[in-house]
Amino acid sequence: MDCEANMHLAGRSHRLMITLSGFNGSNIADLSSSGNDHYFTVNSCGYEKFMTKNVKKLREHGRPDFQVIYMLKGTGHFWIDGRQTEAAEGQIVVFHPDERQEYAYSGKNSPELYWIHFSGYGALPLLETVGLSKKRLYRVGVDPQVIELYKKIMVELQIKAPLYQSAVDSYTMLLMSLFGRKASLVQKPEAYVKDPSILQIMTEMHADCTKKWTVADIAKQCGLSPNRVMHKFKEQTGSSVLCYLTQIRMDKAKDMLLNTSLSIKEISHLIGYDNQLYFSRVFHKMESMSPRDYRAGKFRHR
Repeated sequence: MDCEANMHLAGRSHRLMITLSGFNGSNIADLSSSGNDHYFTVNSCGYEKFMTKNVKKLREHGRPDFQVIYMLKGTGHFWIDGRQTEAAEGQIVVFHPDERQEYAYSGKNSPELYWIHFSGYGALPLLETVGLSKKRLYRVGVDPQVIELYKKIMVELQIKAPLYQSAVDSYTMLLMSLFGRKASLVQKPEAYVKDPSILQIMTEMHADCTKKWTVADIAKQCGLSPNRVMHKFKEQTGSSVLCYLTQIRMDKAKDMLLNTSLSIKEISHLIGYDNQLYFSRVFHKMESMSPRDYRAGKFRHR
């Protein structure tokens, strides 16, 4: 049976209750015979909640695909490198193909988890790119975005609308990237802007760099004093408000200089400068050459 949607299994004598939902897709025999002749594909995905029953799973020779288990609540006990390791709420466990899988869940702490299996010759490079290939256990935190992606994958696999496999594979790549980002931020939390108000200002600057941004306006929007905004922006981004906005404008100018036939005057206006000469001076200060020389490709010969 491919689709096990919101099944509830109850055993009166043992008060067994397990909630399962998801999609049990390609069987192991099919995966073994097909090998890695595809780039990336999701084989199955699901959700489990254990409320009273202890469950242990053992695959001596693993599976031919990758598995990522996301602990949403409670804990699970996993045997990794011959040792029992506890995976708690907000952690993921990554199993590689043909790797022994042994793990257990105790109903007393009501664990909830999502799992996904995927394969293909692009699977390992994806995990390597997002930094999830070397260890088996990572802390990523509990995030609604992660839960929403798992749910989208499950629905797509169940409904099978046109191009569902492409949608599922794309969602899964995004999911692994999100896991990788979150695991990285646990190690280097300073590498990302965490203040929601500052992040919102940055997003708006990228969306509309032509706006006449002032520290006073930003401070009012954030509900802070101008001095506090300047301090927080510098703390979060490593740059002043003006320098950050100027860099956005220069990046857009460079793209238009190389990829459009717009005049320098037109580009100047499009990125928020009313005075072309002033724009050229700022550009020269930032890039050590004029916009005209940049368009001519002279930056390649520096």
